[in-house]
Amino acid sequence: MENDLECSFKKEFLQGTTILYVESDKKTRTEAFEIFDGFLSKVIVAVDGMDAFEKFVEFQNEIDVILTDIDLDRMNGLDLLKKIRKVNWEIPVLISTAFENSELLLKLIKLNVTNYIAKPMQLNTTFKIISLLMEEKQRKYDVKKHEYELKQFMSILDSINLVCEIALDGYITYANDLYLITSEYNLDELCHMKHKMISEEDSGFKDFDEMQKSTSTGKVWSGERKKITKSGKVYYTFSIILPIVNIKGKIEKYIEFATLTTKYKSEILKLKKHIISMKTNTFKNDQLSKHIKSEYDELAHKYQEKEECHLKLICEYQKRIDDGVDCAQQTLWELEKSKKRVLELEEKLIEQEKRLDNFQSFHSEEIDKITRKYTQI
Repeated sequence: MENDLECSFKKEFLQGTTILYVESDKKTRTEAFEIFDGFLSKVIVAVDGMDAFEKFVEFQNEIDVILTDIDLDRMNGLDLLKKIRKVNWEIPVLISTAFENSELLLKLIKLNVTNYIAKPMQLNTTFKIISLLMEEKQRKYDVKKHEYELKQFMSILDSINLVCEIALDGYITYANDLYLITSEYNLDELCHMKHKMISEEDSGFKDFDEMQKSTSTGKVWSGERKKITKSGKVYYTFSIILPIVNIKGKIEKYIEFATLTTKYKSEILKLKKHIISMKTNTFKNDQLSKHIKSEYDELAHKYQEKEECHLKLICEYQKRIDDGVDCAQQTLWELEKSKKRVLELEEKLIEQEKRLDNFQSFHSEEIDKITRKYTQI
């Protein structure tokens, strides 16, 4: 095996690769394994055709690529490829050959051989072919992943939005279940109708030509639409209409994603009615208070500015309150003073009564004598 020094392959695509390497010659097999093991994630080695098929069956979920010689013991490379293709038609198979037998090459082509590696096998060429295969495999995986994610995304949109497809002539070609339920039309009926036929003339979607003018240049149109069902009921949507282009950049059709806004429109209308009602009641109240307002304006006019008049009234009212408070406080103070004076007088009166009682008790006998003396006279 020749070993080129210049690297012409992408190592990152080899690092995760598992290869089934089939070679009957021990020396070639050992040399190749040492090289493959340094670049590849895993190398499964088979010594002949039967061994190769058994290991393929055992590790087929792990194997990314098969590299085999044509001249093998117990089962040649052609028969091995036939058995592998019965199990898996797509797995990449590389054949190491000297291109001496054109008839054999034609048989290999019919068995979907992936590529050929000329003997003696060159390192750069072999790894370049494998890295390209793994890069293509990764690209296909990414495409499938994106397709799966796109299907999930479309499924989510389909479940919560009204979706329809519109041909270039304006006729509807497809509508999802939510669109059919909301519009009350079945798909056959919609497919015989132009897109603008189920829209109100006085809607926010002023003119169907307006949408065509916008989307025909590849632009996305969005806006509110007012539509009517089959039974004549009105419903509202916020619609996004996207032009779908092919690989040449030409528009093939349009898709509308619409969100129902009927509930919000209804709430807005109720709010508008409520605002109008409030304005009407305010106007009535203004009429009833017109006379009062006129008198107030006249009073304010005397003082030139309403603010000064209002301030003066407040100051005057505050002064009255303060005066009233001062007067009440003065009255309470005088009342408290009078109560204290009454208490003092009551105490003095009690004291005089006690003195009088003591005096009468002390001089009662003298008084009785004098009284009897003057009584006898």
